[in-house]
Amino acid sequence: MERWIIGECNSEGDGVSLYQFAGTAEQVKNEIVRMVISGKDEEDYEYGSEEIRQISTQPDGSLYGYANYSAYHIDYTAKKLSDIEEIRPDDSLQEYNDSERKEVITRLVVNHMEDEKMLQMMSARELQEVCRYYGEEM
Repeated sequence: MERWIIGECNSEGDGVSLYQFAGTAEQVKNEIVRMVISGKDEEDYEYGSEEIRQISTQPDGSLYGYANYSAYHIDYTAKKLSDIEEIRPDDSLQEYNDSERKEVITRLVVNHMEDEKMLQMMSARELQEVCRYYGEEM
Protein backbone atom coordinates (compact mmCIF):
# COMPACT_ATOMS: atom_id res chain seq x y z
CA MET A 1 0.00 0.00 0.00
CA GLU A 2 1.38 3.41 -1.03
CA ARG A 3 0.61 6.98 0.03
CA TRP A 4 -0.66 9.21 -2.78
CA ILE A 5 -1.52 12.85 -3.31
CA ILE A 6 -4.51 13.47 -5.59
CA GLY A 7 -4.78 16.92 -7.14
CA GLU A 8 -8.06 18.26 -8.50
CA CYS A 9 -7.89 21.36 -10.69
CA ASN A 10 -10.97 23.10 -12.07
CA SER A 11 -10.27 25.38 -15.04
CA GLU A 12 -13.07 27.67 -13.82
CA GLY A 13 -11.61 28.09 -10.32
CA ASP A 14 -8.46 29.19 -8.59
CA GLY A 15 -5.82 26.83 -7.29
CA VAL A 16 -5.70 23.09 -6.83
CA SER A 17 -7.45 20.95 -4.22
CA LEU A 18 -5.13 18.29 -2.79
CA TYR A 19 -6.16 15.05 -1.10
CA GLN A 20 -4.17 12.26 0.57
CA PHE A 21 -4.97 8.66 -0.27
CA ALA A 22 -3.49 5.35 0.84
CA GLY A 23 -3.81 2.37 -1.47
CA THR A 24 -2.67 0.60 -4.58
CA ALA A 25 -2.57 2.17 -8.05
CA GLU A 26 -5.80 0.29 -8.88
CA GLN A 27 -7.50 1.71 -5.78
CA VAL A 28 -6.36 5.22 -6.73
CA LYS A 29 -7.84 4.76 -10.20
CA ASN A 30 -11.12 3.72 -8.56
CA GLU A 31 -10.98 6.83 -6.36
CA ILE A 32 -10.44 9.13 -9.35
CA VAL A 33 -13.41 7.53 -11.13
CA ARG A 34 -15.48 8.00 -7.96
CA MET A 35 -14.43 11.68 -7.80
CA VAL A 36 -15.39 12.24 -11.44
CA ILE A 37 -18.78 10.59 -11.03
CA SER A 38 -19.66 12.12 -7.65
CA GLY A 39 -18.64 15.60 -8.79
CA LYS A 40 -20.69 15.52 -11.98
CA ASP A 41 -22.91 18.50 -12.69
CA GLU A 42 -25.37 16.61 -14.92
CA GLU A 43 -26.61 19.79 -16.59
CA ASP A 44 -23.22 20.78 -18.06
CA TYR A 45 -21.34 17.44 -18.07
CA GLU A 46 -20.19 16.24 -21.49
CA TYR A 47 -17.73 13.36 -20.93
CA GLY A 48 -14.91 12.17 -18.71
CA SER A 49 -13.12 9.33 -16.96
CA GLU A 50 -16.10 7.31 -15.77
CA GLU A 51 -14.36 3.93 -16.05
CA ILE A 52 -11.03 2.66 -14.76
CA ARG A 53 -9.80 2.01 -18.30
CA GLN A 54 -10.15 5.77 -18.94
CA ILE A 55 -7.60 6.63 -16.23
CA SER A 56 -4.23 6.97 -17.91
CA THR A 57 -0.78 6.33 -16.51
CA GLN A 58 1.57 9.16 -17.41
CA PRO A 59 5.29 8.69 -18.28
CA ASP A 60 6.26 9.88 -14.77
CA GLY A 61 4.03 7.21 -13.18
CA SER A 62 1.25 9.59 -12.14
CA LEU A 63 -2.38 8.70 -12.85
CA TYR A 64 -4.67 11.06 -14.76
CA GLY A 65 -8.42 11.42 -15.15
CA TYR A 66 -10.72 14.23 -16.24
CA ALA A 67 -14.24 15.57 -16.52
CA ASN A 68 -15.23 17.87 -19.38
CA TYR A 69 -18.16 20.24 -19.04
CA SER A 70 -19.64 22.63 -21.59
CA ALA A 71 -17.79 25.67 -20.19
CA TYR A 72 -14.92 24.19 -18.16
CA HIS A 73 -13.00 21.02 -17.31
CA ILE A 74 -11.62 19.34 -14.21
CA ASP A 75 -8.31 17.46 -14.19
CA TYR A 76 -7.44 14.83 -11.59
CA THR A 77 -3.82 13.78 -11.11
CA ALA A 78 -2.55 11.28 -8.53
CA LYS A 79 1.10 10.88 -7.70
CA LYS A 80 2.86 8.63 -5.20
CA LEU A 81 4.13 10.67 -2.30
CA SER A 82 7.50 8.92 -2.65
CA ASP A 83 7.75 10.22 -6.27
CA ILE A 84 7.19 13.87 -5.33
CA GLU A 85 10.39 15.87 -5.21
CA GLU A 86 11.17 17.32 -1.81
CA ILE A 87 12.04 21.01 -1.64
CA ARG A 88 14.53 22.02 1.01
CA PRO A 89 14.56 25.83 1.36
CA ASP A 90 18.13 26.03 2.67
CA ASP A 91 19.44 24.00 -0.27
CA SER A 92 17.56 25.85 -3.01
CA LEU A 93 20.70 27.34 -4.58
CA GLN A 94 22.93 24.29 -4.04
CA GLU A 95 21.90 22.64 -7.30
CA TYR A 96 23.55 25.41 -9.34
CA ASN A 97 27.24 25.71 -10.15
CA ASP A 98 28.95 29.00 -9.21
CA SER A 99 28.26 30.87 -12.45
CA GLU A 100 24.64 29.68 -12.56
CA ARG A 101 24.19 30.66 -8.90
CA LYS A 102 25.51 34.16 -9.60
CA GLU A 103 23.08 34.48 -12.51
CA VAL A 104 20.14 33.35 -10.34
CA ILE A 105 21.15 35.70 -7.54
CA THR A 106 21.57 38.61 -9.95
CA ARG A 107 18.09 37.96 -11.37
CA LEU A 108 16.69 37.83 -7.82
CA VAL A 109 18.32 41.12 -6.93
CA VAL A 110 17.45 42.93 -10.15
CA ASN A 111 13.85 41.72 -10.25
CA HIS A 112 12.91 41.53 -6.59
CA MET A 113 15.08 43.67 -4.33
CA GLU A 114 12.23 46.19 -4.06
CA ASP A 115 9.73 43.39 -3.38
CA GLU A 116 9.62 42.99 0.41
CA LYS A 117 7.44 39.86 0.20
CA MET A 118 9.97 38.19 -2.10
CA LEU A 119 12.80 39.08 0.27
CA GLN A 120 10.88 37.50 3.15
CA MET A 121 10.42 34.30 1.11
CA MET A 122 14.13 33.98 0.36
CA SER A 123 15.95 31.58 2.63
CA ALA A 124 18.74 32.76 4.91
CA ARG A 125 21.25 30.98 2.68
CA GLU A 126 19.95 32.80 -0.42
CA LEU A 127 20.20 36.16 1.37
CA GLN A 128 23.75 35.30 2.45
CA GLU A 129 24.61 34.41 -1.16
CA VAL A 130 23.20 37.75 -2.36
CA CYS A 131 25.15 39.68 0.26
CA ARG A 132 28.35 37.70 -0.41
CA TYR A 133 27.97 38.26 -4.15
CA TYR A 134 27.53 41.99 -3.67
CA GLY A 135 30.29 42.21 -1.05
CA GLU A 136 28.22 42.89 2.07
CA GLU A 137 28.56 40.43 4.93
CA MET A 138 25.48 39.67 7.02
